[in-house]
Amino acid sequence: MNREGERVRVRKDLLDIKDQVRKPVERGDKVSEIRHMNSKLDDLADKIEEIRDVLHSDGSSGVKTRKKKEIICFIKDNGRTNASELSDQMDLSRTRCSEYLNEMKREGILTSEKEGRKKFYKLEI
Repeated sequence: MNREGERVRVRKDLLDIKDQVRKPVERGDKVSEIRHMNSKLDDLADKIEEIRDVLHSDGSSGVKTRKKKEIICFIKDNGRTNASELSDQMDLSRTRCSEYLNEMKREGILTSEKEGRKKFYKLEI
């Protein structure tokens, strides 16, 4: 399914969830009301999980993974780097390089140390 189709599906799912939450509970004894609400909550949890899966399935994940591998290889060869050095070597802006480096640091792949105004990254492993 293309990205536009996924967006339409996510919007539809969100509207379905909104309708389920706002729909009045059928009147009856308390036990049936509780069962009905539990059923609605289970359906809602399933829909939220589906939406989360769609949102986390980034179409560019292959590119992202490839760029991260290139960054790791560059750091292995050079010992350490900063966003400016990396930007000079790769076909990426300094800002995008900084985003990749920070993300890899959060993932525990890299560590960082500051020298003046520059932040240098090296492999954790």
